[in-house]
Amino acid sequence: MRKKHILIIVILFLILLALIYTYIKVSIAPENENQPANITQEQNTRQPEQKILLLVDFGEGAIKEMPVNLREGMTALDVLKIGLENLGISLKTKDSSGIVYVETIGEAEGGQNGKYWLYSINGKQAPTSADQMEIKAGDRVEWKFEKP
Repeated sequence: MRKKHILIIVILFLILLALIYTYIKVSIAPENENQPANITQEQNTRQPEQKILLLVDFGEGAIKEMPVNLREGMTALDVLKIGLENLGISLKTKDSSGIVYVETIGEAEGGQNGKYWLYSINGKQAPTSADQMEIKAGDRVEWKFEKP
């Protein structure tokens, strides 16, 4: 009987030690154990890259789509330039009285069959020229070759 009591006390003592060890390990452990130790707190709090979706509609079902990383102060024209460069598609613009117009994307040149390059932000016609329209994270910038 005495051996049983000693065995129970030893088992309880070992359980208590395991609980104390676990408590100390959890309370001392870094907030994110999966994070490499050489990453600073500033790097840890950085926002993930924010994206903008660029769609270029050449008409007749020919649509190109490209996500573009957002940069501070980026305009709809900047998104178009970066996206087309990544897609390997050429772009021609024209500056007239301080306003930049998109003349040609790829082979589609403005004025052909009365069609021009028009753009919208999140499905709504933009209120200003593309070089003036600032973009924010999550925006959808769509360029369509169509009749105005």
